[in-house]
Amino acid sequence: MFRIVWYAAALRPGVILVDHSEAESKTLDASAEFQLDLDGKRVSLQAHIRGDDRSVELTVSGDVDGSALESYVDGLTQEIESLIKKFAAMDEATQQRVDRALLAKACWDRVIAGVLKKSPSSDIYFQLAHGREMIIKATEGEDVPPMALTTSSWISNIESLPQDEPLPASVATDLAKKCVEWKKETLEILRRYL
Repeated sequence: MFRIVWYAAALRPGVILVDHSEAESKTLDASAEFQLDLDGKRVSLQAHIRGDDRSVELTVSGDVDGSALESYVDGLTQEIESLIKKFAAMDEATQQRVDRALLAKACWDRVIAGVLKKSPSSDIYFQLAHGREMIIKATEGEDVPPMALTTSSWISNIESLPQDEPLPASVATDLAKKCVEWKKETLEILRRYL
């Protein structure tokens, strides 16, 4: 459910992941924070999912009219409910494909967030490799998506860089742009199912 909430929250153009956490325990306790523009102003969206009671808490804040925030949250809530119903109606094999594509999409968001935060290249490398693996598994049995090949070359490039330092600015900028392309390609895969 967390990936579906993440997907719905980040569907709008220009939405940027600011932070995320996923506690590794018997029950899911995950959160993600996004920034987006609403009525031309910067808004923060926080999504918190608790697996023990299967609840989703959405918190939106920003210097925007209250009715605009309420309308946004209502629309997002409806979108999440619709996506969960579609997902629940899928057979298990299709759910696994969608889960993997959703995870790949989250990885691309995390790469962009890592670039913006100037995270060590080892963190970027991990998300890039994980996203590539998930997109390959999500499209298993189909033609290999072009992003599988381009992500491979990026992984090779990043491997040669110092792992405890941020990516060089030119590399980081190019990678962020490439991630936007990969996100679009991943969204096209997801739209087949959701």
